[in-house]
Amino acid sequence: MNLLLHEFGLPQVSGYVNDEYDFAAAVAEMSDETLINMYRVATGQAVDGLTTQEKAEAQLKSLPIWKDGMLRLFVSHSAKHKAFATRMSDELAASGIDGFVAHVSMKVNEVWQNQIELGLRTMDAFVVLQHPEVNESKWCQQEICWALGSAKPYYAIRLGSDPDGFVGRIQYPMGSDDNPSLAADQIITWLSSQPQFSMKLAEGLLTALKTSRSYIDSNRIAAKIVLLAELSPAQWAGLDDTIRSNDQVTYARNATTDLKAYYKQHAHTWPLDLPKLTPPVAAPALGLDTPF
Repeated sequence: MNLLLHEFGLPQVSGYVNDEYDFAAAVAEMSDETLINMYRVATGQAVDGLTTQEKAEAQLKSLPIWKDGMLRLFVSHSAKHKAFATRMSDELAASGIDGFVAHVSMKVNEVWQNQIELGLRTMDAFVVLQHPEVNESKWCQQEICWALGSAKPYYAIRLGSDPDGFVGRIQYPMGSDDNPSLAADQIITWLSSQPQFSMKLAEGLLTALKTSRSYIDSNRIAAKIVLLAELSPAQWAGLDDTIRSNDQVTYARNATTDLKAYYKQHAHTWPLDLPKLTPPVAAPALGLDTPF
């Protein structure tokens, strides 16, 4: 407190409880502008009033490396396995997750390193595809350290090796280096277990199922929905309605098989087993000579 007062040229307080000259008295005559500057110093904000995070978000307006409305997932990987990371990210996109894969997601004619740093600053979550080359890659290790320091949700898929260093203390799932779809499913399961992401993921998938126009799409979307940890009561009701009203879901065999097992797992009644609503009796049509 006294260090802050000294920084702004004010006398220091004694710290005694009954001393009339306390911090409030010390700043009482300061102008609003000086008080705001003091607040920014105390909270670590920049002099221009923007935090580092806010500056990064503002930079996205001129360098849009993320897709609007999607969950931002930074995918750290070795260059040797870029194709695997790309195919996995394509799978994630169907679930409303935008996977940032360096040199694939980046804009041309822009400094590539700046885009990687911007992705790390503005990501919602971080995942590393732990192929054997990752532990030897300086770039991957720097990205991992950045993620740990950012306190953003962190995850790893073991693809032939275990992570070194601090992150190695957690047992992450084993993937298959020839199955990017499995890695995508593992990531969706993890993200849906994170309270800050679960509802957003569910809403995107349920909307996609509701508007599905083919059995193939319904089967694919349903396979992702059953990875979700839980749904809210309103979301369960919406899923009930979709299964009963969208014939591209009702008669999609794989989708209904997967969803029926999901309903059983969560002790919910399968909506097609519910009694059908009796349609109201139509009123007789009024003829031209019918008196009102």
